[in-house]
Amino acid sequence: METKRYPLTEEIDGVNGYVEISKGRQKFVMKDGKKVAHSAFMSSGMDEIFFPDSLEKIGNMAFMHCWKLKTIHFGRNIKTIGDMAFLGCKQLNSIVLPESVETIGVFSFPYVDEMTVHHMPEGLMRAFVSHADEIKRGSAYTVKLNVGDSSILIPKNTVTCMTASYMQQLAERYLDNEEQKGLLFQHAVNKKYRVMCAAEMYAAYTKNEGAKEFLKENGKDAILYLSENVPLLARLLRDDVFGRDAVAEAFDVVQSGNGNTMLKAYLLQSLHDGDAEKDVQNIQL
Repeated sequence: METKRYPLTEEIDGVNGYVEISKGRQKFVMKDGKKVAHSAFMSSGMDEIFFPDSLEKIGNMAFMHCWKLKTIHFGRNIKTIGDMAFLGCKQLNSIVLPESVETIGVFSFPYVDEMTVHHMPEGLMRAFVSHADEIKRGSAYTVKLNVGDSSILIPKNTVTCMTASYMQQLAERYLDNEEQKGLLFQHAVNKKYRVMCAAEMYAAYTKNEGAKEFLKENGKDAILYLSENVPLLARLLRDDVFGRDAVAEAFDVVQSGNGNTMLKAYLLQSLHDGDAEKDVQNIQL
């Protein structure tokens, strides 16, 4: 594969060095340097980045709108990631941060669905949490945050009063508390987002009775919201999270609107399973 070398100017990193960008797959290899400057590679077409151990800082908006970017390999000494450094990188769904990271800027990783860290550095939540924002980012409504051997799901879109710093306090407090961390869906921005977060948290935590009760209380509405994620809804139906009346009401809505065929099949199966269970109970009586 042909590789082109591009000099790094003093403005970009402050030291001599070069980057390599290969044709075709657009692999970005930074060989040396301590800093990537503000907006340095905005809207570039690379899909994979390799940073050197010498790199200490990534400036604001440095890789903003790199729409093809899927993978980042950080060096071992990165300390600061600037505001909106990777904003608009919609294919960057998972990230692993090295232990050296000390500060993360606002909306630096807004589309990630999973992040792995050794600890929770300053500003971690503001990297992906927004307030009073109802725009879905990524394929999930929560971010799975892996911290050491523990993990916790964080709503991406929270109510206005739930600041990123307070959410980080809750995450640190409840990281190893299965019951409490399963209730963080309550801080999502609106009813739909609370339902979607509750469903994701129910699926992740085996003792999440709070999320289960919330989904059951919202019955038909919850089922209809979850129609955008049929595999997750199917799991909830198998676990009998919703009452039969709620399933029947949701089925009527979907049926009248010529909705998703697979969704209708799962709802109908749930109704039949419920009827069969009642028949067994009547026979036993």
